[in-house]
Amino acid sequence: AALFEWVVENLMKNSLDALQGHGAIDVRISSDDKHVMIDVKDTGKGIPKGNWKRIFEPGFTTKTRGWGLGLSLSRRIV
Repeated sequence: AALFEWVVENLMKNSLDALQGHGAIDVRISSDDKHVMIDVKDTGKGIPKGNWKRIFEPGFTTKTRGWGLGLSLSRRIV
């Protein structure tokens, strides 16, 4: 459970970073008998289309700080 909480926290931090101080984050949770879906959307600057294929690569980042492991590790945990 702790790892899953870290995944959600990481997604929220990414959204907050993308907002750069203004905007909104929308979190929606749905479930069925076997699955839970958490959809996190923000009104931030977004990821340039040229980077979409790389966002889950360990070490890839568009930020000036960080190691580029958040989305990679989140994907592995989920």
